[in-house]
Amino acid sequence: MLQTEVLDLNPACVALCVYVGNDISGSERRKTKRYKLQNWWLWIVGSRILTVLREPDERMSLGKIGEPLPTEESGLDYVHDPTKERPSLSEETFLRIEGEHLESLAQSNGAEERYQDFFHSLETIYDLVGNKLVTVLIPDEFQASDALYEKLIVNNKDLAEFDRRSPQQRVRAYGSEHNIPVLDLMPALREAEKDGRTYHLRDTHWNAHGNRIASKQVADFLLDRLSLGQDE
Repeated sequence: MLQTEVLDLNPACVALCVYVGNDISGSERRKTKRYKLQNWWLWIVGSRILTVLREPDERMSLGKIGEPLPTEESGLDYVHDPTKERPSLSEETFLRIEGEHLESLAQSNGAEERYQDFFHSLETIYDLVGNKLVTVLIPDEFQASDALYEKLIVNNKDLAEFDRRSPQQRVRAYGSEHNIPVLDLMPALREAEKDGRTYHLRDTHWNAHGNRIASKQVADFLLDRLSLGQDE
């Protein structure tokens, strides 16, 4: 997409958003290209589709981009009041998925190779866009929510000592060394959690509150970068 949709537009800045939950652990280079569809391993695609099908989301569509947020009369009152939200997944399925994310990030076996593969991906993009590249790190919910993290380690106490900030620290260190600016959204989202959930209920995506916090952080970050570029 970068080569076919972006470069011809000659952008002033290219923001690569990285979801820590599975973008880092899912960037491995493989020795074979069999069983892949646009670099997605088919068994992974299949398992994710089956998970979604087993957990039907009864929430209605939020509507088109640019339209006002729905009102209580629309049946989407949870947008304004998260306490009324119905979960996307069962608690068992959600905790299993989040547990797999946590284990993947904490696992020492093969972790170094996974990070090196991810950094190799960053190098590939940097070779194409140069110093226009910035990276935005989207934390997994267990990094923003202490309550969720405590649930995950109840049955896996071996992970209790894992530093949840480690993935962000490693990527920020790499970015600093290779002149790639990195915005880490974890501190802002952790702070925002004090005022209520920033993620949809048993989901891996931001709710309205989380989107407001993240969009403000990203906008300020990009405006600073663009202003700096004009000064140079």
